[in-house]
Amino acid sequence: MEELKKLIVMTKDILDNQGELILADMYEYDYPLNTYGLIISHATLHHGKKKNVLTLLNKIYDALVKKGKIFISLPNEDCQKNWAMMAEHETLEDGTCIPLIGPEKGLPHSFYSKEEIDKIFSIYSRIESDLDERGRWIITGEK
Repeated sequence: MEELKKLIVMTKDILDNQGELILADMYEYDYPLNTYGLIISHATLHHGKKKNVLTLLNKIYDALVKKGKIFISLPNEDCQKNWAMMAEHETLEDGTCIPLIGPEKGLPHSFYSKEEIDKIFSIYSRIESDLDERGRWIITGEK
């Protein structure tokens, strides 16, 4: 909890105390409908089981205004084999593992194929998905 307090203080400093910060479980939070023009999630949303990630992605879509945009990263299925921390892992379900070593030990990670990305984000227009140098899908699109 002390680390979270430090992060909040740092963020407030960066924002010069402007804006609103909300500390919440991203999967449980009640996102307001049709509110945001841009939602960015980098290296975050995949930290849960696939069904929870999919539910959250639907909430994100609903939270966007018409023509609202997304920038989201999700790890490719090959990351499960290539990331050092996944050398030792437990499989929770197909495509979701928990590393048993490293800094993210015990934190679920879901991995996605190109077909899954295409299906999940088919509700968006102007959708683009490309792999970055770490094997993460970088997804951009518009509601």
